[in-house]
Order: sequence, then C-alpha cells, then structure tokens
Amino acid sequence: MLTPIGEGVILQREEEEDEGLIVTPDTAKRLSDVARVISVGPGRVIDGKLEPLEVSVGDRVVINRMAGTEIVSDGQTYLRVNGRDILGIVESADGAQ
Repeated sequence: MLTPIGEGVILQREEEEDEGLIVTPDTAKRLSDVARVISVGPGRVIDGKLEPLEVSVGDRVVINRMAGTEIVSDGQTYLRVNGRDILGIVESADGAQ
C-alpha cells in the first residue's frame, strides 16, 4: 500500500471504454480524467493548522489529465497527485459516489 505524505493523494485511473468499432492502439489512447482514490495524505498546513483534504478513500474524482506522477507498485499503476490537482468528486444521480 502506498501512503502519500502532506497533501498527496494516490489514485488509480479508470479505464476509458472504446466507443464504436474502431480499435485504438495503446499508444494513442487518451488518459482518463476520472480516477478512484486509493489513499490520502494527512492534509496541508495552513496558518499553522493541519487542514485535511476533502476527498476520502473510494471517492471517484475528476483530475487534470496532465497532473501527477505515475508509480508502479506490485504490478499496478497508480498516480500520485496533489490535492489541488483534483477538480471535483463524481457523484451519481442518486447522490452516491
């Protein structure tokens, strides 16, 4: 398990589904901008106080596609981003995440 420090967040990108019958090679596939939160750092220090991040493990979030650093651990690919690189939390129509 990867545990980030500070305002770091470990994500795992969701796979984008191909639309239509065109097969896209892996090198040309677009990175997904939706990811699942795997682990969350303790937060950031503002005015001497620790402020926790607004996301929780298991949340689906929208991220800047170009943000973060890819990390491979135990055969899985993860993305380490800062809390400010998360644009929002995805909620379903029924309010669940």
